[in-house]
Amino acid sequence: AGAKPLPPAVEHTVYRIVQEALTNIRKHAHGARATLGLRVDRENLECEVTNPVTGLPGAAAGEGAGLGLRGLRERAALLGGTLDTENRDGVFRVRLRLPVAS
Repeated sequence: AGAKPLPPAVEHTVYRIVQEALTNIRKHAHGARATLGLRVDRENLECEVTNPVTGLPGAAAGEGAGLGLRGLRERAALLGGTLDTENRDGVFRVRLRLPVAS
């Protein structure tokens, strides 16, 4: 059997979050190489965007409080999901998890 289509709201949210994460990499990491991972099962979609940190460490590199990241967290929360960020070992990571079960 084929894969079940994702709910349109989930598709749109994933698209916008990945778009913003890649835009942030272009702006704040000076176009550093990005890696995108995506996994979908019957209950959840998990997406991770990573890039090497360039320039400023910690909060200045985007950890936590930026308005853009806050907006991404709000988008995820509206669908019952979570969005976490991490800046560790020279890699900045954005992790999205959304429920997909209807």
